[in-house]
Amino acid sequence: MVQDLIFKKILNLINEKQYEYALDLLYDSRLKRINNGYKHDENHAWYLVADLFYKLGDLEGAKSAFIEAIKIWHEDIDAYIGLSNILNEQKRYKEAIIVLEEILSFSNDSRLIYNLANNLFDQKLFLDAITQYKKIPEKDRLIYALAVKNMKKAEKQLKFKNK
Repeated sequence: MVQDLIFKKILNLINEKQYEYALDLLYDSRLKRINNGYKHDENHAWYLVADLFYKLGDLEGAKSAFIEAIKIWHEDIDAYIGLSNILNEQKRYKEAIIVLEEILSFSNDSRLIYNLANNLFDQKLFLDAITQYKKIPEKDRLIYALAVKNMKKAEKQLKFKNK
């Protein structure tokens, strides 16, 4: 499809680390909107803009673009994860938790639970983090393995804290 080829060009530019050029093709920075050639899949375009801002070190730009992606498609799990990761990186853990709890109200994706547990861990709420890590099903092998590893770290921190 022609539409797929349009995004393929952007993805190729990203792979070549030509972030600014890719961003200029996708996004009108003056008007703060997606350029016309990419409006057929605006959610995808906003997600890519967020990723490009992140790669360029602009966390606020990335955060704003993830919010726009979520406005377009309220159930975009990846955009919620991206937004929560930005907030976590900015040490805005409580805001990250609010974002994750919002989507967890209608999705039980293991990646969301894992991110929530990590945010709780970062706030030193180890018992709450352990509770969340335990919710991750074994069938999600990779995330489950990471959760078990982090759960052990949280348990270790709890023992250390209670000494």
